Amino acid sequence: MVKLFKCCKKKVPVAARGEENSVTESKDEDQFILFADAANDGNLKLMRKIASTIVDSKLKNDLLFYRDSNSNTPLHLAALNGNVKICEFLAQEMVSLDMIASIAIVNSMNKNG
Repeated sequence: MVKLFKCCKKKVPVAARGEENSVTESKDEDQFILFADAANDGNLKLMRKIASTIVDSKLKNDLLFYRDSNSNTPLHLAALNGNVKICEFLAQEMVSLDMIASIAIVNSMNKNG
């Protein structure tokens, strides 16, 4: 597996990461990075735990749409690494929010298209 979120392991301050996201609070952004890192690593248990702590639908939407510096969402990362169970989990989470949002994320592109 390709390790894309090394900054999480090094405890680099959010402002130093250079990531562009609409998330303004560092606590939320740290959670989103951890969630994406878990998608990349195939850690479904951690993803479920993080998702269960977010009850606000806007924050959950931000979690699912979070993008790394290559514009990869957690779904992109899971698919890139062949994590089918995580892709299924993310699809279920998206559908529970809003069908239109799930279609938008499936059609979203990263920097590679």
